[in-house]
Amino acid sequence: MAKIYQLIGAELSPYTAKVRLYLRYKRIPFEPVQSTVEVYLRFIKPRVGQYIVPVLVTPDKQVIQDSAEMISFFEERYPLPPVIPKTSKQKIVSSLLEMFADEWLFRPILHYRWSYPENLPFLKEEFGRVAFPTLGTKERSDLAENVYGRYKNLLPLLGITKKTGPAFEESWKEMLDELTAHFDKHPYFLGGKPCVGDFAFAGMAYTNFFRDPIPGYLMKTRAPLVAAWVENMNGHLPHANKLSLHEVTEDGWLMREDLPEESRDFCANDCNINLIFLYSLYAI
Repeated sequence: MAKIYQLIGAELSPYTAKVRLYLRYKRIPFEPVQSTVEVYLRFIKPRVGQYIVPVLVTPDKQVIQDSAEMISFFEERYPLPPVIPKTSKQKIVSSLLEMFADEWLFRPILHYRWSYPENLPFLKEEFGRVAFPTLGTKERSDLAENVYGRYKNLLPLLGITKKTGPAFEESWKEMLDELTAHFDKHPYFLGGKPCVGDFAFAGMAYTNFFRDPIPGYLMKTRAPLVAAWVENMNGHLPHANKLSLHEVTEDGWLMREDLPEESRDFCANDCNINLIFLYSLYAI
């Protein structure tokens, strides 16, 4: 039994990514566990009751399933740096953003993922590599079709059809434009540090809109600033933003710019609440 937290999940899982990004930001040590078929059958199903990820295993053998519960669990034990804002408005907006990401974004995600055959070679390898890591590429690819077939069959039940697809795409493109305008002014949703909404939204954005071939191309060409935010949330290029600037001193040496502390905190006086509420209203 590991002496650190174990996070069972997959690179294709947005909810796994949500928790992983949070743990990295908090610098909480954890061991990533790949959700292979064996892990699903012999660990997840007996303890959780269904085939689902992520699953958190604590050092004292608690098993937690649900990304929101995991973050609440860790916030009680690792309160610093806080990811829940202090003001009532920002708390509500952060929660709405999390709900929007968790409960609505998966629809355009599933549309983009399964409506374009160009994604299939990537998806076959991804599903196969996670579920059957010891097999060769050809075997993994063949078996992967059985694994991801059930996901494609869910589309009509979720209202994802040829008729609704264009509406999902238009909505996502508009959101990319709104996010670009926002991240041009602020590093994160509510100012100078991430809130829970950032982790939920970035988890969804990274695993599907950033990594999958078709939506990934769209994000990187239409909204490269949003793609940069996704990378930053993953811990990549953390120095390439407005909060990590250096200046050249008078004697010719480099020194990190001394920014006011409030610029690294949630936005003072709810200054960008009105803009963020536009995004949150999508969840209502």
